Amino acid sequence: MYKNFIVDVEIRLDKFLSLKIDASRNQIEQLIQKEFVKVDGKTTDKNGLKLKLNQEIEVFFPEPKTFDKKIVNL
Repeated sequence: MYKNFIVDVEIRLDKFLSLKIDASRNQIEQLIQKEFVKVDGKTTDKNGLKLKLNQEIEVFFPEPKTFDKKIVNL
């Protein structure tokens, strides 16, 4: 799933995303470090990137991993 945002206040990327999405600071840092965030179409891995007004932010939210559960007979 993707979400797009337009920067409406000059702030750090991680702080901007914490205002826009319902996720913990650690989750936001992981999204940025794993390059799931683009600024003006370019992937970034910098949490502290200083944003400028009207920049476009695109965030990709990967599907949660599911694990097969084996049934154990006791």
